[in-house]
Amino acid sequence: MELSIPERLKDLRVERGLTLEQFAEKSDLLKNPNPQRGRK
Repeated sequence: MELSIPERLKDLRVERGLTLEQFAEKSDLLKNPNPQRGRK
């Protein structure tokens, strides 16, 4: 069974012993999962 992208990302993060914040910093992902929030 093939993992979804979010499942695979979580597996990679856990394998490397990173918190979600550390993983986001290392992968240049936005910390805000909803960038449209607050925009008009």
